[in-house]
Amino acid sequence: MTPTEKTCLIVDDDAPVADAIFKMVSALLPKDWSAAVTTEPELARELLLGDASIGMAFVDICMPGLSGVVLIEQVIEGRPALRGKIVVCSGGILTEIQERVLFVELGCLALPKPFHFEDLEKILSAILMPSSFEP
Repeated sequence: MTPTEKTCLIVDDDAPVADAIFKMVSALLPKDWSAAVTTEPELARELLLGDASIGMAFVDICMPGLSGVVLIEQVIEGRPALRGKIVVCSGGILTEIQERVLFVELGCLALPKPFHFEDLEKILSAILMPSSFEP
């Protein structure tokens, strides 16, 4: 990794799903970005809070131990610069309160599973070139 390279972290407790998202994201990231993956939410929290090169993340919500909602809350509190750069990538149903917290208060983007390659392209464009995003 070069000093100016940024990393996108994929966090999903289902290893095959995490690997699939990793491959899709890796194929779409610009050359100065790389992707990393973890199936452990506690490790993801450590990485997101401790590694300034991580500039965006895709986070599942339904995970054992540390839920995605709590993980995202803690990360945004510790690294407010990640606001608007965390994508909730989940197939689970969110409560109204979770939706408000994630998308209004914490500024997350949504990419419900299952998703299409084109949906992922739009989300990445929204993060990498925010002025070009059209929902």
